[in-house]
Amino acid sequence: ERAAVKVETTSMFAVNTVRARQSSSPPWERFIEIHTTNSADMDKVRQYLDITPETDVSIVARSNGFLITGDFITRPRVSITLKKGMPGLVGALLEDFTSTVAFDDFSPRMAFDTEGMILSPNRAMRLPVSSINVEKVQATLWQLPENNIPLMAMGFFDSYKKHLSRKIAVRTGAVNA
Repeated sequence: ERAAVKVETTSMFAVNTVRARQSSSPPWERFIEIHTTNSADMDKVRQYLDITPETDVSIVARSNGFLITGDFITRPRVSITLKKGMPGLVGALLEDFTSTVAFDDFSPRMAFDTEGMILSPNRAMRLPVSSINVEKVQATLWQLPENNIPLMAMGFFDSYKKHLSRKIAVRTGAVNA
């Protein structure tokens, strides 16, 4: 005679790491990266999430976790709590999880707001840039003669850009907000 044995198993959903991160290019953003043992049930994350100080956030799914973006620029420290019962695709949080993250200051960074632009001969022309923690910048402008445009467009002489163009200006100035 055969006997049936019932084996109970529980699958666990848990938080592995919580990190404060920041973008390296515009738009300058800070976000909280949460890694979990398996993917979170994204339809229910918001109802199990508390953030202090309160702010509006967006939550984006990642494999084995999610990102929380919001107005963290003015908040150097943020506390998050994921409440007990928050479901993952396999299992649920067995207890509340609380973590406080501290954001580092942005290192000085700058980027052009547009790629590849033709400057007019007007001397009052300004270069649109996005910057953070930058007070002064030096810009060197090079003119690429029309006959060399096809070479640059095809990727030839990539390391010899200065040989195919001529320097027309070097300016140093304050970055205005």
